[in-house]
Amino acid sequence: MIRSPLRAGLALACALSLTSCGGGDGEFYLSGVVYGINKGDLVLTNNGGSDKKITAAGQFYFDDLVDADSSYNIEVKSVPDNIASPAECKVTGGKGKATFNITTIVVSCTINTHELGGTVTGLAGSTSDKPLVLINGSDRVEVTPAALPTPDTPPASVSQPVKFAKVPEDGKYGITILQQPSDRRCEVANGVGTMLKADITNVQVTCTPIVPAV
Repeated sequence: MIRSPLRAGLALACALSLTSCGGGDGEFYLSGVVYGINKGDLVLTNNGGSDKKITAAGQFYFDDLVDADSSYNIEVKSVPDNIASPAECKVTGGKGKATFNITTIVVSCTINTHELGGTVTGLAGSTSDKPLVLINGSDRVEVTPAALPTPDTPPASVSQPVKFAKVPEDGKYGITILQQPSDRRCEVANGVGTMLKADITNVQVTCTPIVPAV
């Protein structure tokens, strides 16, 4: 029988600490991987009776061993409060008969996400060949300058929206400037924090025209 890295790792963990891998008269353990949680507690249940509390994404195994040839049925009993419902955690490989150690259970969860955005002021009318580029982690946003309503309109009076990719609830965000326009200097306010249970709309990027030296 081919041993997967997950199976080998769990076997070693059990060998080092048998009590941590379950008890009772069962012969085999149930194990797998959880994706998509960033806080506790996710609770899985086997056949509606044996529960496993999981506090972080990654490898897990049920504490109770199961009998050889017994049926198992892994379901999601409850989810962290940043996941809408147990239906947002999909279980694959969670049902069958235990004829050997089960290591292929996969639980994939989808965390609530919220909008992240705000406004850019002072960029209007820029003629720079270098656009303003903002980043939040791997998310990259290039801001195109708005046109001035009239030639005499102060750039600071013109605001334009900026929006980033949605951020998972309880996830961190940190907006920084990757590239400045050649004719403006821009600064970010309210750009760092933790996404709570509502959209973030108060990110403020303020740009000031560079006055050419005389």
